[in-house]
Amino acid sequence: MKAPVVPDAVDGVLDLGRLSGGDVIVRLERYIGIRPGDIITVFFGTSLSSRVIVPYQLPFAGFFDAVFRKNDLLNGVYDVRYDVLDLAGNIGLSQASVVTVVGSPGAVLPAPVFPDAVNGVLASRAIAARGGAAMEASYTAMQAGDVVAFHWSGENALGRPVAAATWDGEPYTVDAADKALGRVATLVPKSFVLALGDGGRGAAFYTVVRRGSADAQKSLTASVAIVWKDLAILNIFATQGAMPRIAGYPDVWAADNVTVFGQPNSRVNLSVLGGTLESASASGSGLAAVLDARGLYRCRVFAEEDQSSPGVAVVSVYGSEYFQKPAAVEAGFSRLYVGTGGVHRYSFTENAIADGEDVCSLYLFAESGVDRLYLSLTGDALINGWQTSIALPLHADRSATVNIVSDVPGKKVVTIARAAGTADAQTITVNFLPAGVIYGTRPESAFRQKDA
Repeated sequence: MKAPVVPDAVDGVLDLGRLSGGDVIVRLERYIGIRPGDIITVFFGTSLSSRVIVPYQLPFAGFFDAVFRKNDLLNGVYDVRYDVLDLAGNIGLSQASVVTVVGSPGAVLPAPVFPDAVNGVLASRAIAARGGAAMEASYTAMQAGDVVAFHWSGENALGRPVAAATWDGEPYTVDAADKALGRVATLVPKSFVLALGDGGRGAAFYTVVRRGSADAQKSLTASVAIVWKDLAILNIFATQGAMPRIAGYPDVWAADNVTVFGQPNSRVNLSVLGGTLESASASGSGLAAVLDARGLYRCRVFAEEDQSSPGVAVVSVYGSEYFQKPAAVEAGFSRLYVGTGGVHRYSFTENAIADGEDVCSLYLFAESGVDRLYLSLTGDALINGWQTSIALPLHADRSATVNIVSDVPGKKVVTIARAAGTADAQTITVNFLPAGVIYGTRPESAFRQKDA
């Protein structure tokens, strides 16, 4: 998603002293795939706006505005961004705008920071390694004898407060070592963090009673998202060479196959440029999916007839922890080839994964007068998953689709003729790649891999 814009910033500099009002506007363009019920949270550094829920009657002026009080912003350099949580629990993060704030009227304490968080996300493995959520505070004129107290609370993925997550740290007296470091630190116990659930959001601030004073100053609030499922591995792969879909051949659903492999049972989002994604239940420029118990998800990507040739679609997959660095793959398309031996035109995909499930597809169009085509196959592979030869009936549009599977890498030769044993035949060579190109060498992989 595109980075938000701060309309009052000039060349990336926001001079708060020049603002006539007391608010700073952050403007978001309407993003692709927006749906009623989406929850949008806008961040200005570690400060956050109130959550905005996309209404069911979309009042669309081309953008949404989020509001920050200028007195809550200190001088400094900030990443301004937003995230979107949809009703299925999928999370997407925008790109960031970098804004330098000057002329701040505020004399407040800066928000605490979470040193283990990445782009505002605190992963479960970091929480487990620390035994909780690490938090640090740094403020000007820190002195030994200051008393600092940290506070933590939060809400679940639906925005509802979680009482069991509320934690108030014991007041801590700053010593000379803390002053030398310029910061004080604490740890929110793990039980209070995990109480927010997967996709929950923690909020934290601290108070300071300075040495010699009885008054407590309160800091700005920092926010962090909690993610239980860490995608330590997220790969994507696609076959190559499918023909575009042609309106005159309604029985041919040509497409390149897309395979995603990652953490089992994890949610992912897929998007595409230059094509259309297709699953068993939906199609479009984006899909939300859940990897199965093996960590696997498959869909297809296709091109329309009027797209340029040769066309390439770029398919990206986003995991809940890797918003800014999606895994991506190119899926190439090709036009029809001229055939022989009863084959008038044909197209095929290749470079499938040799896992016994991914397929190389043949899209065949028979010559006039041919009522079926005879196929035979050499190499360790199967036609339609169960045989090495077949008398293939044709659809009403004289087309046929054949899927080849294999669990052995290498080239497979398919021979196609108008009659069995005919010398005049069309041959098509398809290639299967080692399963390790996507599954790696994980010992827990459930897939058959005969490649080294």
